[in-house]
Amino acid sequence: MPAASIRPTTFLVLILLVLSVYILGMVTIDVMEVDAAQYASISREMMASGDVLELHHRGQDYLDKPPLLFWLSALSMTVFGATHFAYRLPSLLFALLGAYATGRLGARLVDRRAGWIAATILVTTQGMFLMAHDVRADTMLTGAVVFAVWQLKLYLDEHRMTNLLLGSGGIAAAMLTKGPIGLMIPVLALGTDILARRDWRAILDWRWFLGGLVVVFFLAPMVWGLYRQFGIDGIRFYFWTQSFGRLTGENPWKDQSTALFFTHTFLWSFMPWMAIGTWAILKRLVLLVGRKLPAGSELLTLGAFVLPFVALSFSQYKLPHYIFPLFPFAAILAAREMSAWLSIAGVGRARRVFFVVQTVISALLWALVGVLSILAFPLESVVVWAILILLGGLTVLSMLPRRSWEMRLIVPSVLTIVAANFLLNAHIYPRLLQYQAGSAVAHFVMQAGIPVERLAFYREGAHSMEFYTGKIIPSFDASAVPDTGAGTWVFTNEAGRAALDSAGVHVAESYAFDDFHITRLNLRFLNPATRNEALTTRYLLHVVPAPGGKHG
Repeated sequence: MPAASIRPTTFLVLILLVLSVYILGMVTIDVMEVDAAQYASISREMMASGDVLELHHRGQDYLDKPPLLFWLSALSMTVFGATHFAYRLPSLLFALLGAYATGRLGARLVDRRAGWIAATILVTTQGMFLMAHDVRADTMLTGAVVFAVWQLKLYLDEHRMTNLLLGSGGIAAAMLTKGPIGLMIPVLALGTDILARRDWRAILDWRWFLGGLVVVFFLAPMVWGLYRQFGIDGIRFYFWTQSFGRLTGENPWKDQSTALFFTHTFLWSFMPWMAIGTWAILKRLVLLVGRKLPAGSELLTLGAFVLPFVALSFSQYKLPHYIFPLFPFAAILAAREMSAWLSIAGVGRARRVFFVVQTVISALLWALVGVLSILAFPLESVVVWAILILLGGLTVLSMLPRRSWEMRLIVPSVLTIVAANFLLNAHIYPRLLQYQAGSAVAHFVMQAGIPVERLAFYREGAHSMEFYTGKIIPSFDASAVPDTGAGTWVFTNEAGRAALDSAGVHVAESYAFDDFHITRLNLRFLNPATRNEALTTRYLLHVVPAPGGKHG
């Protein structure tokens, strides 16, 4: 007879295990180019200047992102020091808030077990593991959005003013993080819920006005800063061009992605739960279209995921992390299905099928762990090997028939994705970052005692180099090499090195660094036999005055 269901304490242990892998990545992994390193550099610049109302990057006005990420990261670095861990810490706290809110919302919409499953699914998606260390605005957006939806759903059900105020604060935080999308996701979620329940009085509730005032109150400092720095054009950019302009074509950012871009993005970033998540979403859509949903079925999570997903799919510029804030709602949809399978009257066939599916996914992930640790980047650490073997053994034990279906469906997938990301954070990413020239040069500069005021960029730049040296590094052209009196240390690429040589610039010392865009891995780079073909070279050149007192 199968054992009893997983206890909440077991779910909590699994989540804490995931959290330990998050923290490992936050400590061991340098900020990665381009976005995370740029945002970390902007946060450090804000910390140094003390100007929180006007955003600057490399001393120039910066309009591309709202300020909450920079505000909180600058505050964290002020308290804990200007490190990559301090930069990431506020985002981790928002991720934990998102997991808690997802669990509570899942419990409210389905049942307590579904809430625990949903929280566990969310924190173990590959997208969340990535957001824990490759921090952009979307980590905070994810936590703020699901918190807002949870609190406002409580308000709709129980009409407590506290929930309205907290939910409105969540919307404000989401908008301060990523703009109007922070309002649109809760509106679409709650609007779907209200329409499905035909709760017309909820639409006319005058207290929504109070919630709006809360949002305006928290947005006011940002809006004032935008107006002071950019005038009315800055406010329009924030509320329209940056978000809706991607649909209308007013935003200059465009790429060649298709409307299916986020479909295949979901399949890898919601791993290892992509099969269950996809099934749960499609099943409810089919039931909805066929008008076969049971009376009283909740549609909040379906509206929260599907409507923004479709809108984002027609944006003219897409990046994978744009859909990560929708993952809490996909997690609840998946948890609803799993909770039904695991109930006494559950669908035995479905849980058996998805047990096989999850087993195949786990096997493929373990095979990937083996390829990465043996072939791509051979693992020599006895400690890391021991932990991987332990996690592998626990994975097998949790799949044995004498275990409950709940354990067999959930625990092996959790342990597998934890093992994969433990390997990434403890071994693979640190090895990869040897090929991120910007941070590698910064560490070399600090270790060699090279004065950071003598650094300069030529035909090349690196946000990570500025973050780790704590210096806004000036750029120059070949005809005007800056004269620091004791020579200039120039960071450049192969073309820049050739141009300086042609200009007759005198180089006293030259150091070469391999470089690769490590957030865009490919097979040619992962294969040690062809890795050198995928690399480019960056140089740190000590340029000194040539005989006669001039640089060139």
